[in-house]
Amino acid sequence: MSVGFVESALDLTIEKWSDVERFNLSLESLLRRRKSDIEAEGPLFASKTAWKCALLQQSLLYRVTMLACGCADTWNSGNVVCSILAARALLETIALCEYTTEKLLECAEARDVDAVDDLANKELFSTRNDEMVADGVGFKATNVLTFIDKLDRLGWKTKGNDREGVEQMSKVPCFQRR
Repeated sequence: MSVGFVESALDLTIEKWSDVERFNLSLESLLRRRKSDIEAEGPLFASKTAWKCALLQQSLLYRVTMLACGCADTWNSGNVVCSILAARALLETIALCEYTTEKLLECAEARDVDAVDDLANKELFSTRNDEMVADGVGFKATNVLTFIDKLDRLGWKTKGNDREGVEQMSKVPCFQRR
């Protein structure tokens, strides 16, 4: 079963099919990286922090792939508004992935396992529900525009026609094979 955009749903006077095929291939590659479960065994048994990082990686990977599939599926069916909404949520999620990757690399360079654990907890259990945060149940979620602004500062093109975004997404270490 193929995933992604279908050629017949696109205006090829505006888009190049080869660019769309790159998106579809990247999506298929990301879909293959998903795991159905994350067993606490081996290194993941020895370290709760490592297990949480694996859980965070898979959570973000599932979110990215489901949003990308939803974006393509709704576009293919002619539902442009839903496709655009899914695309925006996808961009927001990619921004979060890039931020999380950057912070994890900083923590790893500093060899600060506690900071890795804190970051994993924050990203896994963040919420916009102020009552939950006040009750100590979760962490205050960061506004997604903060992450998007950081992407812009890193040189990612988040406005206009950006054909390099899919390739950039597939290079985010969060999505790399381990």
